[in-house]
Amino acid sequence: MKAHLSTKTYVSCPNCGKGEHLVSHLFDERLPRAFGPWYCKHCGQSFSGTVKSETDIDLKLNYEQSVKHAVLLMLPPRDKPLYFVIAGNEIRRPDKSPMTEDDWRFRYESHQCPTNFIPVECIIDDGDTDPHGVFEFVRAVEWVDEPNNGASVDENDSHYAKLFPEIEA
Repeated sequence: MKAHLSTKTYVSCPNCGKGEHLVSHLFDERLPRAFGPWYCKHCGQSFSGTVKSETDIDLKLNYEQSVKHAVLLMLPPRDKPLYFVIAGNEIRRPDKSPMTEDDWRFRYESHQCPTNFIPVECIIDDGDTDPHGVFEFVRAVEWVDEPNNGASVDENDSHYAKLFPEIEA
């Protein structure tokens, strides 16, 4: 039996030149094919494109940008609160105001199931497999320096305590 070999094609962000954005899944009989907006994980810039062929792809920078945030959520207290720091993002546009505390609260307390931001198969709350409102939103801060770049657990703990003094209470 012979092995089946496949090749994947990626494009780099047209803004910063970094990142790998898979496009080979768009190569089919429906060309030309538009895609996007996609957001670069390095610079946050959004871009769109058109796949004309496997060797001809046009890219266009968009005006939206994804800005990383550290978001502090709390599982309502039992004896003591249980906090979660998750990676969130805000799509910023020049013609739109930044997210307010009420926008963040709606996103995490009402709008989303926790499985959208915690990588688990299922979260079940009293039989509900789509439990919106499990967490209370505490605060979001723009995440300039992510802590996991080779830092030890102790260094991460102090980093989070500086970002969110609420966790020390």
